[in-house]
Formats: sequence, structure tokens, C-alpha cells
Amino acid sequence: MSGKILSVILAAVCLAFSLCGCGDKNKLPTPEEPVAGTAAGEFEGYYSQLNYEVYNDDGTVAEQMYYLCTDEDYVHIAGQKNVYFGEDGRVQRYVVTMGMLNIEYVINYFSDDNGGEYLTKIYYNDETVVEKGEWDNNYTTPDGVKIHETGYQEYYSDGKTVKTFYLEEYSDGELIRTTSREYDEEGNMTSETVDEK
Repeated sequence: MSGKILSVILAAVCLAFSLCGCGDKNKLPTPEEPVAGTAAGEFEGYYSQLNYEVYNDDGTVAEQMYYLCTDEDYVHIAGQKNVYFGEDGRVQRYVVTMGMLNIEYVINYFSDDNGGEYLTKIYYNDETVVEKGEWDNNYTTPDGVKIHETGYQEYYSDGKTVKTFYLEEYSDGELIRTTSREYDEEGNMTSETVDEK
């Protein structure tokens, strides 16, 4: 029993020390004076502070985790950004999680070896249940056609059953199709509209 209590206390102390680091201005330069390699932590005007790095066997950076703070003194943490690098040193994937007590939204970005870029954003309510999902994907087909897909879907209160779905599809910059669907609470599609351009 005392071992479990000690483990909990040690975990709490470690968390406190990691959070206190956001108030230490000497730990990292301000965002206006970034050090090399930390630009990957920038996000929508938040002040990003590098918390840790993971290295590959060859010494290159494999992963970075940043605190996203609302103030330039790095005191008020709003969320975090995890960044994953490919073998070429470029950002291959990142995950942004906003909200400290409750998750507000999560952004997931991924790029493949063929230049495709895939971005999703999931919104949560106060009970951390999914309310809405958005996506914005860009890729090139084997035939060289540039495809852009953007859309969203909203969920019923269970956070699992889709309520509405909307998709726009572009080919080489031209809108070629829009699709919208409605579903009932049992997950059955009640209407669908496909508009071919």
C-alpha cells in the first residue's frame, strides 16, 4: 500500500516540475528568437516552449513535444504539440491537443512519402465527447491528378453516430463533386445529395 502511495506522490512531483518549467524564461528563448529546430512547435499564435526531444541512433531529432502557452512568459499552458520527424529531418506528422482539464480539440497532420498531406480536426464537448470532425486532404494520384478533399461530419450526443456528412472534392483545382448526407440516431442514412460539377 505504501508503495502505491509513494508512486502516486512521485508522479505528482514529476508533473509539478514539468509544469513549473513553463514559467522559466531562461529555459528557452522567447518565440521571437527561436533556437534552431524549434520552429516546428509554432501553432496559431500560441507561444511554444520545447519540453523534450527524442533522438534517433544517429543523433538526429525523431520527436519533439512543446507546451502551447497563451503568454510569452510560458506560465499559462493551453495545450501541447507533439511533432514527429522523417529521416530527411522534415516534419512528417504532428498532433496538437488543446485544453488542459478537458480536451477541446485535437489536430492530426500527416504527410506521406509522395507529397500527400492529410489534416483532421476533432472537436469535443465539455464531457469530452466528440461533436464534430473536419478534414482537409491533398494528394496526387498515380496519373498525376492533384486531388483536394475537404469536409466535415457532425455527431449525435453519443459522439459515435454520424448526424450529418459533407464533402467537397477538387481535381486539379476544379470543384468536381459535393456530397451531403443525413443520418438518423440509429446510423441509417436518411438522405443523400451528390452534385457532380
